[in-house]
Amino acid sequence: MPIPNLNPKLIGEIAELEFHSRCARLGLRSTRGIGESYPYDAIVDNRHSMLRVQIKGTVDLGCNGLFQVHCGHSVYGKGIVPYEEGEIDLFAFYLLHINTWYFAPLSATDRRLSVTLYAPDRRHEGKYAQYFEAWHLLEMRKPCPICRQTHPDSPSSQPLLAAGDSSNETFSSVPDLSHQPAASPIPPNGISPHLTRHAALRTELGLPPLTAADFSAIPDDHP
Repeated sequence: MPIPNLNPKLIGEIAELEFHSRCARLGLRSTRGIGESYPYDAIVDNRHSMLRVQIKGTVDLGCNGLFQVHCGHSVYGKGIVPYEEGEIDLFAFYLLHINTWYFAPLSATDRRLSVTLYAPDRRHEGKYAQYFEAWHLLEMRKPCPICRQTHPDSPSSQPLLAAGDSSNETFSSVPDLSHQPAASPIPPNGISPHLTRHAALRTELGLPPLTAADFSAIPDDHP
């Protein structure tokens, strides 16, 4: 049955519905935010990490038989711009007419505003061949936001990187605090349990311990 002419808004809605339906069949928990103010369309909970996914659908087939998918977004006063690090984790590109998916980390698109994708019969061609139907990327663990490492019991210690990208800067640009010397703060006598927990949390995060002056500056009812 031929697909009727669709406007871009409806194409995007169909792509999102197909995405969430497939996630459900794969046992992945997916949801979407309220409204359209977020840079991502879906959040996927794979029981290890929460991945931010931007879903892009297309029916645009070029004269060379390749699909062109737009991967920028509109920003007021700036026009169409690429997504930035920290806004999304993955692109999910949906070729609607042939019911085909490509998944690619943000870094794989090199800040392009559009990408060219191949149909299944030519899926081994092109820059994004390795991302053809790469649903397994939704099951990867994101690095720890504090130490930028995957959880030690992770079945895979490889973060989501573009091909050939050896950078340790993956999903987060939070400074590496894993090698900071940990100290056990000794709070002054008579402080509340809330402040004790506050001091313990700083130690767990590898932050410098609180001093007596710090304790006096924190409200006693601080959570």
